Amino acid sequence: MASAYGKVETDSYLRVISDDFENIWAAGDCSADPFAGTDDQYCPPTAQFAQRQGVVCGKNIAAAMEGADRGLESFEFKGLREMAAIGHRKAVAHAFGMNFSGFIAWWMWGTVYLSKLPGLDRKIRVMADWTLDIFFSKDMSLLTPKYTSALKEAHLEKGDVLFQSGEPAFSFYL
Repeated sequence: MASAYGKVETDSYLRVISDDFENIWAAGDCSADPFAGTDDQYCPPTAQFAQRQGVVCGKNIAAAMEGADRGLESFEFKGLREMAAIGHRKAVAHAFGMNFSGFIAWWMWGTVYLSKLPGLDRKIRVMADWTLDIFFSKDMSLLTPKYTSALKEAHLEKGDVLFQSGEPAFSFYL
């Protein structure tokens, strides 16, 4: 089987390219599926591609099982938009042929994210949490542990106490 970037390489029908096996199919993160209209690029391992690959792959497997290889569907999806949240209410996005960054890109990303969440109750909880984050800082407790040097030498005589039973372990003793 061919491999591209450690992934299983497929043809445009999502069938694994192999000299040894027939009718092996792959889609999603494990596969290197050709990007529509290119000979040397692969689809990105994102949910928007994987979901659509799964549908096409399922149809093609069913067609192959029925012996209708002529009815195979080529995977031609090119993507709708690309977005990534990068933290602190900032994101980057490429949508509608334009690039966006900062808060507006984060808002766009959040809108898409919320639309994909299952259930109205979950959407409302996430939206409320995000909205409160805009107006209030994070509510955090900071625990300050006692730090010791990496290496410390100690001389103990017989009867000296190194640690008491039940004390937390802050060191490793040799």
